[in-house]
Amino acid sequence: MLAFLATLILAFLWGQSYASVYKCETFLYVENKNLSVLCQFSGVDPGVRNCQLYWKRKDQSTLLTGTRVTTVPDSPAKFNVFCSVNLTVSSLGQGSHEFSAVLSPRTGVQARTQPVQVEFSLPEVSLNRDCYFPWSRVDNCLLEPLGYCTCDLTKAGYPAGRAEWFLEGALTNQERSDSSSRLVVRNPKTNTPVRLQKFVCIGTSALGTQQTRAEFEVKFPFGPTAMSLRQANRNGDNKFDLCPGKSEELNIECDVPVADVFPAPWFHFRVNDTIPTYNLYAGEVVGSVHRFQKSVRPVSGGTLNVQCQPLNSCSKRQVQDTISIQVREPPKALPRLVINGKSYNGSGLASEAIRNGDTVVVSCTIDGGVPAVSDVTLTCPGQTLTSRGNSVQLTTFRARRPLSGQSCLCSANHVTGCYSGRTDVVLNVGV
Repeated sequence: MLAFLATLILAFLWGQSYASVYKCETFLYVENKNLSVLCQFSGVDPGVRNCQLYWKRKDQSTLLTGTRVTTVPDSPAKFNVFCSVNLTVSSLGQGSHEFSAVLSPRTGVQARTQPVQVEFSLPEVSLNRDCYFPWSRVDNCLLEPLGYCTCDLTKAGYPAGRAEWFLEGALTNQERSDSSSRLVVRNPKTNTPVRLQKFVCIGTSALGTQQTRAEFEVKFPFGPTAMSLRQANRNGDNKFDLCPGKSEELNIECDVPVADVFPAPWFHFRVNDTIPTYNLYAGEVVGSVHRFQKSVRPVSGGTLNVQCQPLNSCSKRQVQDTISIQVREPPKALPRLVINGKSYNGSGLASEAIRNGDTVVVSCTIDGGVPAVSDVTLTCPGQTLTSRGNSVQLTTFRARRPLSGQSCLCSANHVTGCYSGRTDVVLNVGV
């Protein structure tokens, strides 16, 4: 410290005449953490060495303690008096500061220096515009061994500061320069429990750290491990009725919890093991899940196997689930009514002539449907019979002339509730 002070004094004396001088200067030293205030009085009478240093901030003046006084001969009858004090920058704080000195008792000339000002300010930082990680190019995945992010020192401040990266309050791996700091992030293994790291870039200096900061979040790929697959607007029965005149599409929803995967998953989707030409779908966030909804148009009744595979495009991890949907379809054909071996389909038909007194055998069958019709009802004059299954047969009856003009009617019920086919035949009983 004495050597530093001697250097400052020599710097003052160099190139000066013996004229009276009253001035102060400030110097930063030891990594800009300390401030030295040095004031000079020249042409001072012998014995006058009572020097006081003052610090003024926000209109409040404070007498500084610990002032060192050094005298150096100036002429045979005069002296140079140097007053100095050393302060820590952090104790002064940011803002404007004034320093001045008073030499007493007064001599014949002015013994107060003009104030010297110093302005302390914190550094400022911001993220570089091209600050990205290699994973930002593909679903925010870290594809390379290392990722980088540069934080620029937009204002150096005084004393000059620097940009520094922190993770959880501790300095992290970085490459510093005078004007910036480059964050270095390593790609962890895919089974790492780390899902998110929040890095903070702060401008630091001898004054401390700035209040404003630049933040950068790094998310590491994880999941999915859970999913759900269901038919929308159903109560878990996984059935779909393919009824004429009604909706011919069923909606499938494939969900992955948002908290269970990063980045957002892509969805593979197939029906009855048929892979479509395009088989990579993006979902949307619905509440707390990533959801992909697919409309499927069944063409016929039967079992529809629907498979969904959410995929993490970074780690290639995937889960899958399959649901089987029973597509129920009513019969397309009308009931087939058979009278004495002759088949009829439709309404308002007339039977072939039946001789009076002949035995009449009537049956009805409904073909098709998934599943088949649940029951068939056959009504002939004076008789009604309902039978479970897709066919029914009446016991034989004898034709009589009064039965002529009356009808036999066949209808059926289907589990979909949308089968309306019927066949009725008017009996024609002759002589």
